[in-house]
Parts: sequence; C-alpha cells; structure tokens
Amino acid sequence: TKKSGKPGPFLLSGSRDKTIKMWDVSTGMCLMTLVGHDNWVRGVLVHPGGKFIVSCADDKTLRIWDYKNKRCMKTLSAHEHFVTSL
Repeated sequence: TKKSGKPGPFLLSGSRDKTIKMWDVSTGMCLMTLVGHDNWVRGVLVHPGGKFIVSCADDKTLRIWDYKNKRCMKTLSAHEHFVTSL
C-alpha cells in the first residue's frame, strides 16, 4: 500500500519479538518499529483510511496505532485467548 508523502511502497510485518515493523519495499530499509504488545504479533494491517495501523497478538489484544506519532492510541482487551488474525 502506498500513501502520498511516504518514502515509497511499504509493507508491515508482525513478529515473535513483539514488534511491528514498517518496511520500504524499494530499499529494504526498516522505516519504523512499533513496540507495545506483550507477546507474538500475529496480524497487522493498515486501516482503509490510511491513518492507522491495527494489530493483534498472542497477548489477547488488538491495538490501534497512530503511525505518524509511532504510538499506540487504543488497546482492546476483550479476548480470552490469543488473537491470531484480523
């Protein structure tokens, strides 16, 4: 997904190291790392409006991120088990 003003086409990855990374596809460079989950990040996507990142993890939460400010805006903790996809 590419949004104007960003340094190129990018992709997001979630990892066992509890982080979300944004990668510049053209250069292979990591543009940012988001930290906040307490367990393996299983799913990550860009909200259709392009302003937020949504993630889910084995810490039983969904998180909504403001990627411009690189911070978690909201944590949803209503699940009793791992959240494995969005």
